[in-house]
Amino acid sequence: HARVATNVAQPGELHASALRLVIDSDDHRLGDEREADGHEVRPAVRRDRGQPRHGKRIKEVALPGFEHGVTVRRRRGRRKWDGRSRGATAATGFDKVDGVTRIVLAADFGGTHLRAALISEDGEILQRREHQTPESASSQSIIAEVVELLASVAALASERPAAACIATAGLIDAARGRVILAPNIPGFRNLVLTTPIAERLGIPAYIENDASAAALGEFRFGAARGTRHLLHATVGTGIGGGIVIDGKLYRGASGLAGEIGHIILDPAGPRCNCGSRGCLEAMVSGVAFAARAKRLLESGKSPVLKEIAGSRDPTAADLYTAATKGDQLCEAEIRHGGHLLGLGLGSVVNVLNPDAVTISGGLLAMGEMLLGPMKAAMYSLAYGPAAGTLLKVSTLGDDAGLLGAAAVALEYLEAG
Repeated sequence: HARVATNVAQPGELHASALRLVIDSDDHRLGDEREADGHEVRPAVRRDRGQPRHGKRIKEVALPGFEHGVTVRRRRGRRKWDGRSRGATAATGFDKVDGVTRIVLAADFGGTHLRAALISEDGEILQRREHQTPESASSQSIIAEVVELLASVAALASERPAAACIATAGLIDAARGRVILAPNIPGFRNLVLTTPIAERLGIPAYIENDASAAALGEFRFGAARGTRHLLHATVGTGIGGGIVIDGKLYRGASGLAGEIGHIILDPAGPRCNCGSRGCLEAMVSGVAFAARAKRLLESGKSPVLKEIAGSRDPTAADLYTAATKGDQLCEAEIRHGGHLLGLGLGSVVNVLNPDAVTISGGLLAMGEMLLGPMKAAMYSLAYGPAAGTLLKVSTLGDDAGLLGAAAVALEYLEAG
C-alpha cells in the first residue's frame, strides 16, 4: 500500500494529500471539512446525547424493600432496574421526587487518589471531593472509604443521583461489578465494589476500567464528540486503551477489550509486568522511559541526565528535561519511543478502522518530541481509507477519569 505523507497541519490547515490530521486541544468540534485537492471528507455528525430520546417514559415505582418510591426512567420494551441486581437495600437516604434527575455520581479511584463528583448529563461537574488513597490500609477499609466518599458527595445533591460509577485501573468484570485485579492497589483482587455502594446509596452502581471509561468520556464530552467509532489511548505510567463502536463502549467477550498496552512489538524485548516480552507498555510508557533513562545514566553517556537526577533513579520526566537541555541521546530515546507507540496505534487502527484516535496521559507533556514520531509511524501503517483517521489530543485533562465514569453511568441508564 502507498505510504502516506506525515507532515502535520496546524489547526485549521489542510494538506494536499489525502491525510486528515487534526490535533487541537482547544477546539474539539468536528465539522465538515474538505481537502485541498478537492476530495470531500465525510462530515462528522454531531449528536446531542444528553437529550431524552423518543419513546422514553418517566415512571415512579415502589420497589420491594425500599422505604421510598424510586423514580425510574425507562424506554418502552426495556426492563427497569429492579433494585436487586446491584445489591441495593432498603435505606435510600433520598426523598421521593417527581421526575428523574440526570445527575450521576462518578468516582475516579487510583493508587494515589480517590476522587468523587456529581456530574450532569452534559458533563458539568457540579460538586467534587478528593482524598488520598490510604497507603497501608486493608482492602475492606479502602472500600469503606470509597463508599463514604461517594455518600458525602451524594449528600450535596439537590436531587437524587440517577446512578453511580467507579473508574479504576486494572482487570474489571463490569457485568458483576468486580475488580479482578488492580495492580496499583495492594490487596484488590476479586472484590465486588458495586454492591456496598448500591446498598449505601440505594441507586444502581457500576464499575469500569479507567481507560475504557476515558474512551467513553472523550466520545461523549471531549475531543471525539460527533464520531461513531473511536480508539482512545492513555499514555502515562502504563499504556491503556478503550474502544467505542457505533456509539457504545466495546468491552469484548470478557471485558478485556482495549488492552493495547499488551500488543507485542518485539518478542525478544523487555519483560512486561503481564509476563510477556516486548509489549508496547514495556517499551514505551512512563515506566519504560524511566528504565531507558536509568540505562543511559549507568552508561555514563549522559552527563546532563546525571546532573538532573543526581544520586536517585531517573524518571521519564528527567529524560525529557535532559532532552530539552540538548542531550541528543535522551531525545533519541523519546523519539524512538514515539515511533514504537505509533506502530502500535497504527496496527490497531488498521484492525478497527475508527473515525478518530484520541490520546491522553502524562506522557503528552513530551509534546512533539514524542507525538511527531508517533504520528509519522501511525500514518505510515495506515492502509487505504485509514489514512483519513482523525488524531486528537484529549480535552478532558485531569477530569478524564471522573467524566469517563459519568459517561459509563449515563450509557447504562440510557440502555434501560
